[in-house]
Amino acid sequence: MQIPSARSRLRFSIVASSADEVYPPPVVFSVRRRTWLLAAPLGLLCGLGTVAGAMRLLGPRQATPVDPAPPCLPARPCLAVVIDDIGRDLRALDALLALPADLTFAVLPHAAHTAASREAILGQGRELLLHLPMDPLDRRHITDEPVVVGRDDSVARATRRCLEQVPEAVGVNSHMGSALTQNAAALDAVVGELRASAASRRGDRRRTLFVLDSRTTEHSVFCQAARAQGLTCLSRDVFLDDPPARPALTSAWERALAAARQRGWAIAVAHPYDSTVEVLRDLLRQRQIRVVRLSRLVGRLVPT
Repeated sequence: MQIPSARSRLRFSIVASSADEVYPPPVVFSVRRRTWLLAAPLGLLCGLGTVAGAMRLLGPRQATPVDPAPPCLPARPCLAVVIDDIGRDLRALDALLALPADLTFAVLPHAAHTAASREAILGQGRELLLHLPMDPLDRRHITDEPVVVGRDDSVARATRRCLEQVPEAVGVNSHMGSALTQNAAALDAVVGELRASAASRRGDRRRTLFVLDSRTTEHSVFCQAARAQGLTCLSRDVFLDDPPARPALTSAWERALAAARQRGWAIAVAHPYDSTVEVLRDLLRQRQIRVVRLSRLVGRLVPT
């Protein structure tokens, strides 16, 4: 046998008969594309006869999954902060990305800077949603949205066109939608497209869709429609910047904290206003609560 050089890599592992059992490893020498596998030290083989015997002596070593983030509980609550209307203003997005918190960004599908916003958010390893434009009761609220679900095309086709523009989205939340989110039949078509998209992404955990109902109307049935077809849905607890003045923002933040401390978690929605960025910068520095990305709550909790 050729003696391995000093530059050879040395690894130790013994592979168990079960794929779930891993033991202290055999020696592996790799030199010039050749591999020598020493299944166990010779003394152990001589004393026990087989590798299986060594494993019976050592017993299985159980892997313990470690979750570095503690659960969201009333004693240690979490707050997800979702920033809507991303894609219109890159300067505001840069300021939000610089804040000391793991915010979640809801990206409009056809805004002037949708592609650049997606790139900036993903470049920092942040989480994004599709901010799905939906028909409002007052269509004067529609500004720069070329595709609005419930106004243009068929509901299913319009939903699909929007999904295609933000393929990295882990979830969907409603933009406007005070009319459409009351329409159960239309929502069934929307959710059907979301389910189809989720099914096509199966096997990629990062791209499994969920729904956040922004609740632009108290009569919304978005979550009922989503859950009826097997999608997880959460609802917004507080709008932080409606109106976007400092006193109102501070008061809304306190309401969000109270909701989180009562239930263990809460969801606040805000917008990329200058006043929102300034107030959030001040509030986040106080570290009053853990701010987590929205999917963290989806992973912990499946609402009923």
